[in-house]
Amino acid sequence: MKATATESSTKESLATESPYFTYESSARYCNVERTTIYRAVKAGRLRASGPGTAVRFHRDELDRWMESRGEVTDCPDNGS
Repeated sequence: MKATATESSTKESLATESPYFTYESSARYCNVERTTIYRAVKAGRLRASGPGTAVRFHRDELDRWMESRGEVTDCPDNGS
């Protein structure tokens, strides 16, 4: 699946910020619904760090998770 220009620009703008994302910003970065992120964490497919509402996701972990799902990442910071 190829990312659109809007999706790419969103990923690029998020990538220039902190490498840690909230549930909401993780969902935007991965172009999925927030509940998809929640379900992946609950199933053990995505690692989160932090307690309670302070949960954060590292960009590298999100990239790894998307690659494991067969998603294509166009972010210049993902090591490709």
